Amino acid sequence: MTSVKLSIGDYAPVFILPCQMGGKFDGRHAQGAAMLWLFFPEITSPESQKLLLDLQALQEQFKLWDLTVIGISTDPLKSLIEFTQTHQFPFFLISDQAAEMIQGLNLVNPDVPPGQIQSKFCSLLIHPNCKILKIHEAFDPSTHATQLLEDLKQLLPPQEPQHLTQIASVLLISNVLPPEFCRELIEVWRTQGHGDSGFMVQQHGKTVGEYDYTHKIRKDHFVSDPDLINRLRYFMIHRIRPEILKAYHFDFTRFEDFRIACYESSRGGFFRRHRDNTTAATAHRRFAMTLNLNTEEYEGGYLRFPEYGPHLYRPETGSAVIFSCSLLHEATDVTDGDRFALLSFFYGEKEAQLREDMMQKSAAMSS
Repeated sequence: MTSVKLSIGDYAPVFILPCQMGGKFDGRHAQGAAMLWLFFPEITSPESQKLLLDLQALQEQFKLWDLTVIGISTDPLKSLIEFTQTHQFPFFLISDQAAEMIQGLNLVNPDVPPGQIQSKFCSLLIHPNCKILKIHEAFDPSTHATQLLEDLKQLLPPQEPQHLTQIASVLLISNVLPPEFCRELIEVWRTQGHGDSGFMVQQHGKTVGEYDYTHKIRKDHFVSDPDLINRLRYFMIHRIRPEILKAYHFDFTRFEDFRIACYESSRGGFFRRHRDNTTAATAHRRFAMTLNLNTEEYEGGYLRFPEYGPHLYRPETGSAVIFSCSLLHEATDVTDGDRFALLSFFYGEKEAQLREDMMQKSAAMSS
């Protein structure tokens, strides 16, 4: 495993390691349910045992979330089996005796004698979609089980299943950007310039820009700073691309310029019904992204896909909606505050060639 430092919003890595319940535990089989990973130094330490037994005492409450609890240490499998038999421990205990996973996640305990490798205490709360919701590293093992239960209540409140009869084919992705990065992007819009945003139309065989303030009122900043683009690229590749590939079996390799958009309530910010790929210059687009930067600071400003019902979509700050550019959609009026969002369009190599051919044809027509 390549050494990484995990962050909230990252995908939990897949692992296959020996388990005290027999055979090897394949992390892929736990996907689709909430997971708690607990790394601990050694099974014989009083601190580790107290925390594990505190978690065992919460077993019935954990069933509300269908939670899979996984303890991981460098202990030999025999020690984990003995602990399980002594305490009738109900959860998985994984033996990473070679410390491959612990070293790969930078969780080696620095306080052990030379020549020994142990994990330090660390807990990861993981969404059923395998994305990390919470990371704890510096905590008191004697009270941590209670903290984890509170995390579950806050981050994964139990929901009753809903009977859905109609829904747009859109993808909601949480925790794409950290909150502080969202604030930084808003400041870029405020301090580095922005202008009225038009839209593309096809006229006399050509794609031209048009402004119509009965159809769209928005101001955009196109991101041009190379460092900022590279940082955004990282999050697109690691947090957006895997979800599009999984949900739609499409692997994007290109994206249009990032734009930071603002819908101001003072101007009645909106974008009426439209599709994103209806002109020669936009036909290469496959998927659109709207990533909200300040959801808690405005009213209105929903996405709606009227072909698929009246339902309203408004992800939390740092979270995104991904949808096919062929879907009819609209951004509803912002009625209070200012709505900021990061926008882009994704496409692949085949579509890039289509775009290049269009640009060459357009240049030839203009010459």
